[in-house]
Amino acid sequence: AGGTQTLINNANFTSSDSGFSYVDDAFDPNSSWSARSHEDGSRPSGALKLTMGDTGTSSEIDDMSAGFKTTVNVDNAGTGSIVFKYKMDRPSDFENDEYAEVRVSVDGQLTTYNGHSYIMRDSGGTSTGWVTVTVDLGSLSSGSHDIILGGYQNQRTESSENTTIQFDDVTMTVTGQASNVT
Repeated sequence: AGGTQTLINNANFTSSDSGFSYVDDAFDPNSSWSARSHEDGSRPSGALKLTMGDTGTSSEIDDMSAGFKTTVNVDNAGTGSIVFKYKMDRPSDFENDEYAEVRVSVDGQLTTYNGHSYIMRDSGGTSTGWVTVTVDLGSLSSGSHDIILGGYQNQRTESSENTTIQFDDVTMTVTGQASNVT
């Protein structure tokens, strides 16, 4: 059967989490215990919000990731896409080899966006403001799929080196191939 199935319809998080839940180590399940203890997620002011690296100590932490996960059910196989807004805030005191990324995964596999395994990477310090992106999720089979919107921070060596990422206005669709009707 053809047509478009809307799996997430403009989730704006003003009154609920719209089926998303916070997960530590969203993109690196092998990260150290210390990294997990320095990630946090919440839903303030109508957006999903995560913070990585905010510890108040100067201890070095590597490979932090966090995200918001939801499970969707695809009725008919097709090509998936997700549209959302994100906002990344980082102070300017990161070193050149320290970066953070906005990421999306489907069933544990990172999506590709403009040839990269991340949506956006910041290697300095930035406040992006709200940015809207459309991400191709590729072919999705019938059945349930885990979707994660989140972030990754490769390193933190100073107490002020933390990353905050927010997500809002999420819509996900799957467009099936048309079949001949006789």
